[in-house]
Amino acid sequence: MLLILESFPFRLPFLVSYASSDTLVFMNSYVRIEYSLTRLKYNLSVFNTLLFRNSRVAVKVNGLDLYPSLKFSNYTVEHNLAGFNGFDVLKVVLLGENTTVEHYLAIKNEAPVLITWISVRPKYRAYLTDVSPLSSFETFIFRERIQILSKEYWVLPGHYQYGLTDRMYSPVLIRLSRKETSLDIVVSSLTSNTGKFTFIYTSENNPTTLGFYSLLSPDKVLIDEDHTFYSDKIIFLFGNNFNTLLTSYSNYVVTFNKAYNSTNLSYYTALRGWISWAYYYDKITSSSLEKEVSFIKDNLLEYGYKYIIIDDGWERRDTSYPAAFDWIQTKSSFGNLSRVISEAHKNNLRIIIWVAFTCYDYDSYLIKEKPNMFLMQNGDVFIENQHSYLNISSKEGKAYLENLFSFYKSIGIDGLTFDLATLQFIAPTVSLSSPEKNITSVFVFNRFLEVINELAEKYNLAIFLKGALEIPSLTKFPSLISSRVSWDVTYGSSDLSYLGGVIDSVLKTSFWLEPIIAPDPDALITGQYKNLLSNVWNAIQTNSTVIYYGDPYSRANLTLLKDYIVWDSAATPVESSWFEVPPTISVAIKHLSDYETIYGLLFINYENNARRLSISLTSLVNSLPPYVVFDPSSTSAFILHEPTLSIDLDKFTSKLIYIIPFKSSCPTVIEITGFANIKSISYFPNSTELHAILWSNDAVNTSIRIFFSNRTLLDVYLNNQILSKTCYKVTKGISVVNLNLRKGLNEVRMHFTASGITNYSYEGDKMSRIASSLSKEYKAVTLNFLISFIFALLIALFIVFLK
Repeated sequence: MLLILESFPFRLPFLVSYASSDTLVFMNSYVRIEYSLTRLKYNLSVFNTLLFRNSRVAVKVNGLDLYPSLKFSNYTVEHNLAGFNGFDVLKVVLLGENTTVEHYLAIKNEAPVLITWISVRPKYRAYLTDVSPLSSFETFIFRERIQILSKEYWVLPGHYQYGLTDRMYSPVLIRLSRKETSLDIVVSSLTSNTGKFTFIYTSENNPTTLGFYSLLSPDKVLIDEDHTFYSDKIIFLFGNNFNTLLTSYSNYVVTFNKAYNSTNLSYYTALRGWISWAYYYDKITSSSLEKEVSFIKDNLLEYGYKYIIIDDGWERRDTSYPAAFDWIQTKSSFGNLSRVISEAHKNNLRIIIWVAFTCYDYDSYLIKEKPNMFLMQNGDVFIENQHSYLNISSKEGKAYLENLFSFYKSIGIDGLTFDLATLQFIAPTVSLSSPEKNITSVFVFNRFLEVINELAEKYNLAIFLKGALEIPSLTKFPSLISSRVSWDVTYGSSDLSYLGGVIDSVLKTSFWLEPIIAPDPDALITGQYKNLLSNVWNAIQTNSTVIYYGDPYSRANLTLLKDYIVWDSAATPVESSWFEVPPTISVAIKHLSDYETIYGLLFINYENNARRLSISLTSLVNSLPPYVVFDPSSTSAFILHEPTLSIDLDKFTSKLIYIIPFKSSCPTVIEITGFANIKSISYFPNSTELHAILWSNDAVNTSIRIFFSNRTLLDVYLNNQILSKTCYKVTKGISVVNLNLRKGLNEVRMHFTASGITNYSYEGDKMSRIASSLSKEYKAVTLNFLISFIFALLIALFIVFLK
């Protein structure tokens, strides 16, 4: 029997069929799933490779493997199930003696995407653990070369791990290659309501079954009789481009988790800030902070730097990191926190403070006065390493958290930032919980975010998160501004292999995380490794990224901090760089309305010797030569007539180069710095005027650099006011205009000299380059004739006059 579900051009039919009397098959040109209705196992084939042979569902009920007792009952296929538009969903029903299991496989018709999960319904109350919709592979059989990378346990800010390891965390990226062709696969958690995604790949002696798990021991859930448990969903995406697959993954996460836009996102991602930890660590004082406030006010405020993060070191601590006495009292050596906040606010700077208010000193007065706000063990407050931990589920614990939020708001704090130390309470919360409660690590993490989000919304405080157990958890809480995408970057980060991992994680995570939550790469350092770090940070700056620098005022490089582009698309590794650590070439994109596009090419040489890197530009920028090549570090530009760009780099350095397709007949905008958003831009050749409408969320400074062959900037008007000649200059053939924008819309008009004649009008007739060229040649000939004629006439008149 053969049932065709869907056909689409240039692909094999996507079908369900009986390949034999007991086998169900899902297939398209990329994916073939063979489900054995007798053996209750299936094979997943991709790219002519059998990835998962005789795979099956897995679940333990009260510690026992349920699989041996399951028998096939029936199956159904549904089209466009609620929430699954464009998918065909196969549901296979499996019956055990006291349990019903339903296995779901959703496949998208128009793209090779598989989403799978299971439901479990016990007749009697039972504990469930080790849940996997795809487990127990007999073997891996690869005809192709395989490359794999995955995340660390703390997905954020965790770095990428390369190669097969015993345990891999989402997302897991697999590349299969054969000669000139390859197939990319992304496997990750699509939802994270109860369990943490784990890909188990271990030796045969390990008792844990090989598979992709959505709930794994020691995490477990308790299900009452005749209640149904639905596991978290796992998604497989297939294609030939990790960048596209990861972007698709983030969009699926947003769709399946009903994501909300952050209430404060537009403010903190449309500005930059400063953090104390990178240089001062926990030795920060109010007097040093006041100096930093003064420096930012005088030098960086107008360039978009408008908040300060006071990290660890302000709070009273009697024991050790990350505990504090009560998260209200300040350290005696710190000084006056209220005065710092007041000084910052007077200068239009917001204040964010670091807290880990889930952890307290064992000698805190709160232990005696409010014992029920803490985790308990045998009737007493649980103490571990002289620390006690907040019970976020207790009435008293939530009340004290609200008291803290109210206090922070009352003294003028604008937001809070956490790091992983704030989440240390999760492990003891799970281990100390009653067996009668459904407590998993992800459940506790989600509950913490829920409580924090409610309080942050109530008191209008922004939350900078420094880590996550699972990506999908971050979609549901609008007060969460950002999440870290790398481990710490400080003045103590001297290990180059460590920094390589940081850069690798930043470039391979930021671009796809943006739809879910703003990526935070940690501190931008300009006082050391300036030829490495600043280019990376500047290459990922978008309107959905949190960027703050970490230099003290005495070591900050103002040039590097002032000149940056806010890209439309953050730097993304080129496909050939995905398994390089860090990627040697990444590309950022900025569209200047529909006038032109700037491509930011980030080159990184992480080898201990000088190196030349090359890239073909033709397919990258979708245009033939010539190109304008601009180096912002040297502020020099040249015209490249070749399709390939080569860059020489010293060891452990980077370079950010801007590429713009060149048109000789109109100005080429090669850079526009800061958070100014171009609404429209046009060139009018008859008046040699470049006209732009810019939007700014705040009063900020921006600069525009323009390359225009044989033209000189005559004057500039901003909002109908002519600018002083000190606001613009021409150097090395590049016109530079500095603008102090007001909040809202701004109109800019720039006039150039008329040397050379052009007939190009972008907004007007949009003539082709050939037609424009012919027109210029014709006009040039006509002009030469007129000049010659007038010159001859003047000579004739002069001779007549002499006679």
